[in-house]
This record gives sequence, C-alpha cells and structure tokens, in this order.
Amino acid sequence: MKSMAYDELTLVARRLAELLREERRDAINYARASVELEGFHLSEAALEQGQRFINGEISLAEFVTS
Repeated sequence: MKSMAYDELTLVARRLAELLREERRDAINYARASVELEGFHLSEAALEQGQRFINGEISLAEFVTS
C-alpha cells in the first residue's frame, strides 16, 4: 500500500505538469497571435515544433533554435 505522502506528491507533480503545459501553450498562442497580427503565417513545421514544446518533448532552447 502506498503512503498518503506518496499519493499527495503524485498529485502535486501532476498538477505542476499541467500548469507548465498550460504556461507553454499560452506562450505559443501569444507568439502565434503576435506573428499573425503582423501579417505572417507560421509554417506547418513551426506549428509542429510548437506542439512538441507544449507537450514537453523539447526544451525552450530546442524550440527557439529549431
């Protein structure tokens, strides 16, 4: 049987992961809107990289340099 502390830590870790994902998603959406307001459109590859960043598959540094 798992301890209550372990379960609480798991819940905290999951919530933190959710919050980080939301933060990354908001940052990508803001950047995308900014680019589009300037009259430009992101390529499919850029959108895919943005989704990879949101999903936590790549770091910010990897996203910016890709």
